[in-house]
Amino acid sequence: MKVGTVREFRTEASVRKGITGLIREINFGDVRVQATTMTVAELVEHYRQRELASDNTWKSYSTKRGYESYLKIGSCHTGETANYRTSKRSK
Repeated sequence: MKVGTVREFRTEASVRKGITGLIREINFGDVRVQATTMTVAELVEHYRQRELASDNTWKSYSTKRGYESYLKIGSCHTGETANYRTSKRSK
């Protein structure tokens, strides 16, 4: 796919800025990148299930335990909602 010329995009940063709209258009109908409304507590639980699961090998055991302690320290159940992008990776 041709995005532009070297004269139009002299740096990597200018290319990234130039293709932002194109990426949004490509991903528009992709359910994996659609925003979901959830509470902070739901977001934390989602993160625990997806990122801190024992079968997730992308993070070391110690990193997972450290992140879990951050979640416990910073946990608050406000009930406020916000839009967050969540990936729906299959296990």
